[in-house]
Amino acid sequence: MDYKQYIRENFPQGAFLPEERIDAFLSYAKDSTVQELERLAEAIQRQPWLAQWYHPRDDIQFQIDHMLRITGSQAITLTHEQGMWEKSRQMLLLEAPGTGSDDTVRGTLYEGWILAQADQMLRSAELAITALPNIMEKMGEPINGLSAAPDNLYWAKDHFVILDAKCPRTPHVSPPDAYVAQLHFYEAALRDLMKKNYPEWADAPIHKVLAQGNILNGRVTFLDIPTVPGMSNTLWNNAQVLFQHVIQNQALWPMPPQPVFDAQKMPEVESLTQQLLEIRDRKNDLDVQESALKERLQACLGNDPEQWPKLPKAIGGAMRPNWPRTADDKLLNALRENGISIPEKTVYDVDGMALALGERATPFIRDRIVDVSTAVKALEIAGVPRSEFQTPTITLLDKRPAKPKPALDAPLAECEPLAGCEPAPVQARARP
Repeated sequence: MDYKQYIRENFPQGAFLPEERIDAFLSYAKDSTVQELERLAEAIQRQPWLAQWYHPRDDIQFQIDHMLRITGSQAITLTHEQGMWEKSRQMLLLEAPGTGSDDTVRGTLYEGWILAQADQMLRSAELAITALPNIMEKMGEPINGLSAAPDNLYWAKDHFVILDAKCPRTPHVSPPDAYVAQLHFYEAALRDLMKKNYPEWADAPIHKVLAQGNILNGRVTFLDIPTVPGMSNTLWNNAQVLFQHVIQNQALWPMPPQPVFDAQKMPEVESLTQQLLEIRDRKNDLDVQESALKERLQACLGNDPEQWPKLPKAIGGAMRPNWPRTADDKLLNALRENGISIPEKTVYDVDGMALALGERATPFIRDRIVDVSTAVKALEIAGVPRSEFQTPTITLLDKRPAKPKPALDAPLAECEPLAGCEPAPVQARARP
């Protein structure tokens, strides 16, 4: 493919972008594509079964489409002025295309498997659910510089289900802001399409769901995206305003003013920060000493709490066992050696059950609490800064070079038994 011609003929920016800027972008895009293909090949070599789910694409064209257009995966940039400025840089090819990572490789290779698993799970539920690939394809057609195609779209009796596949290293418990914005952008695109072509469906409820693949246990779970009031309309309107600005002015979105901190307060800020870091050092030293003392005490006491002595009242302490709450190989082997079948309990995918049950889940709701995250996003979309209704606490990150661990006061081998804590002889116990 002649990528320069592709840009000139398929994007309004092609009429005015300088030749040298396009050349520089394409050079970066080619290098990035080579790196991505190498990562994909290495991943497939490690897990050959993934080859059946991998559908090669023109990665350079993919990067062009996502830089010069506004897509769902970039919708988070439309929620604030700084993001609008950053996206306008992409649309004018003033940013180099992003390089791949293990996360992008995982998403590329596992997406087909995740979608197939999710489709099977949804269709096995007792729902009149129908896939709508034709509408999804129409959503993905670029219009006015916007493109918004979700991974899957369903009609479930009386509502739509927008589904997007994700493969995080660890499945998310709550959806990241970028995914919340992405699914709301898809919702806005679907609403727009319905109003223009299928007005009878324009007001149907829309459920937004992430299908998360857990590659460690081979399962797919569903994570519901709560509806943030006002977000869909704001994202859709901002996208069109940004596109018109870039095309008509051939210029960046105005850079928002940067807040300036009172320089007179800096000496106090630096002093307090340094004091906090010094306190952290002392805490770390105490943590090391605490761990060492616990190990020495454990070595003195042994593993049987029934043989642990009671401490004198003058000590002012008490010892309680803290047993592991997860099964390890030692526990499983003990069960097998003693002829005991491994007891199990059922862990339910609550989000998946709620999705499958639909309205039937309502009788099982015990309580309703404020969804603070969604409330915050709704207020921010309405133009209310978070600082006006919440006061943040400060988390101080330690970016200093790691210090060597201090030597223990005494080696563990020099453990002296506590009074009344001499090791008891091991006795065989009769089984109950």
